[in-house]
Amino acid sequence: MQEGGWDLTGSAFGMNMSGTLTLDATGCAFTFSDWNMGMSVPAGGTVSGDQITLTGSGWESCVLTAASGIDASGVCSDNGASVNMVAQ
Repeated sequence: MQEGGWDLTGSAFGMNMSGTLTLDATGCAFTFSDWNMGMSVPAGGTVSGDQITLTGSGWESCVLTAASGIDASGVCSDNGASVNMVAQ
């Protein structure tokens, strides 16, 4: 994962969302800020190996697999919605 701007797409969002990703000191968690729209968006996430679990109300069931440090994709197990993350 790298800090900075990220685009999030997929059926979980319905449109392109962008925000700023900031890593914690250990790199095992991150937060999002500066979203381009005020909608239901993840607060951040946790990282374990290549698995990313989003955090925030309604996002905890969304688990993504990182293909590299600049993109990841997955689904939300509670509703089957897709989530894609790509660094800008």
